[in-house]
Amino acid sequence: MMLIDPQNKLLQTQIMDLIMKKDPRIVVAKDYNYSCTKLQYKENGRLFLSFTCFNFNEIFSIAGNYMIDKYYKDYTKEDPDVGFHLTFSFNVQSAKEEPKIQKNATEAEKAEIQEIKIQIRAENQKLFEKVTKDFSQIRRNFYASAFEQAFDQINKGHIASKFKYQSRENEVVYAIPDQDALNIFYEISFSDNVDKTLANLIIDAKTIIFIYIIQPINLINISKLYSIKKIIILTQIII
Repeated sequence: MMLIDPQNKLLQTQIMDLIMKKDPRIVVAKDYNYSCTKLQYKENGRLFLSFTCFNFNEIFSIAGNYMIDKYYKDYTKEDPDVGFHLTFSFNVQSAKEEPKIQKNATEAEKAEIQEIKIQIRAENQKLFEKVTKDFSQIRRNFYASAFEQAFDQINKGHIASKFKYQSRENEVVYAIPDQDALNIFYEISFSDNVDKTLANLIIDAKTIIFIYIIQPINLINISKLYSIKKIIILTQIII
């Protein structure tokens, strides 16, 4: 099984660099399916995260509020930056300041202040690591939110809502929940003649494959394991 890191490596390295250096510059990371993430540190001491993708409105209408409440409630939701659908900001100045050692401090006082400084550095490091994780995983969190919301509803004994969204051009994902399962249907379209030929070598045209994955499951890099009894993935190859 191919394991994909949920964090964007470019964003992961640049976020900490922007925070520590307080560098007022812009970092843009483009990804698959016309998605784009922008980081910007401004002189007011805030780090801004902006995100967009071609199917944003569809997915956000399904679980946008769920995603914000789960991953970004500790950040300020800003008016979307130009060309983007969603913008959050983090106040870098919310990190604790280290106390200064006075010139006339005794050795005991110096040792005490040094201990406090070490503790504050550890707390700030933990805070910055959380920001780095949350901001660098914006694309993963956004696309996973619709599935995570359905999993949570099923695990709580509630009836989850069915949903669908366009995943790529001429391709759609359908999710139909049962009492203890989530049925996922992928519509895959092969428009290129070469792709059609390769697809025919792998599977008979217009065939539906049923793949049963028994718990625990881990869908599209969802780090938390859910206790749903099974998830059914249905793939239809359209040629």
